[in-house]
Amino acid sequence: MCCLQRMQRSQVKPVSYKDILFTFHPGCNDGYSTSIMLEDSDDDDVEALANYQPSLSSAITLRTPKEPMPVHKPLIIQVVKKHVLKGHSGGVLSLCFSPDSFMLASGSEDRTVRLWDVGSGNMRTIFTGHLGRVLGLAYIGSGTILFSASKDKTIIQWDLLRSQLRKTLEGHSIVVWCVAVSKDGLSLVTCSHDDTIRTWNIMSGRLLRTLRGHTSTIFCVQISPDGTKLVSSSADKTIKVWDLESGEVLCSLTGHIGYVTGVVWLPDGVRVASASWDETIKLWSTTKGEVLYTFTGHSGKVNSLCLAPDGERQGLWRLCVSGAGRSERQNSRKGSKEIMAVAISPDQSTIASASTDTTIRTWKVISV
Repeated sequence: MCCLQRMQRSQVKPVSYKDILFTFHPGCNDGYSTSIMLEDSDDDDVEALANYQPSLSSAITLRTPKEPMPVHKPLIIQVVKKHVLKGHSGGVLSLCFSPDSFMLASGSEDRTVRLWDVGSGNMRTIFTGHLGRVLGLAYIGSGTILFSASKDKTIIQWDLLRSQLRKTLEGHSIVVWCVAVSKDGLSLVTCSHDDTIRTWNIMSGRLLRTLRGHTSTIFCVQISPDGTKLVSSSADKTIKVWDLESGEVLCSLTGHIGYVTGVVWLPDGVRVASASWDETIKLWSTTKGEVLYTFTGHSGKVNSLCLAPDGERQGLWRLCVSGAGRSERQNSRKGSKEIMAVAISPDQSTIASASTDTTIRTWKVISV
């Protein structure tokens, strides 16, 4: 049966953004939540109804910006648990949906990349070739090509039609954390523990440029919607915006007090959202160089975030983030598990999360 987790109203304040929290909490026996209700009740509490397992204290938060909302308006998200995907022999560290939303790619500590059928939950293909854990994934074009980034310092291009390794890119001197592909399918961008960002020509595999500016590990890099800029997040606690053509730093955003583990562009190409181990998510203006809002509510480091536009409500967007509660950090040596990555399918019908417990869990979004 379900347990009821109560959170103080102060964690979710009625400001200029309508916050919809989609959160998993530890406590009971049965996996994860099938539905979650957040309500501004008369007693100023927010109630979350969920099923969850005791070893996990991780969270996913779904947020949609909107005009100021009525204080007592109930907010409901309904999801149905679809599948628990099992097959990896190590923690799952990265996820990426195919452009058509039919397939899900996963990367793991077991050094493999696996493809899963989103509808059935069945594993379709296993790709081997990396010599280290797989930390980043990105599809290109129609979804017939997949790139993976690894601790082995390489980026591999996989031909999904032929189920084979097509090309290996080398240049980073240490762990490659993230890979991103431009919308035109011509450019590839990677970031690394060597404190650099590198841009590549996809057709030739040639290294085009090496960008330097961060003073520590770069965890995430993303290309702007118009393809002219990059944004990167780093263990140096900063976010930098770059001109993709010249490699010039356009602005540096400071405000986090912990590693900045993830960053995404909003569709306007002006604002970005970031996730940090300081337990917050921040929304920034890259033109003003300032933070617009800080989202709080997580009780531990935030590992990952992704963005999907809300097709039913033009101009709005949904932000989904994953993290680990404080007990994860306190008990990490005792084998506690945490959510390492989260993804929303392009058609916004499915949410997936990747865990160090070697599984991937998917949910069908019923209503918001």
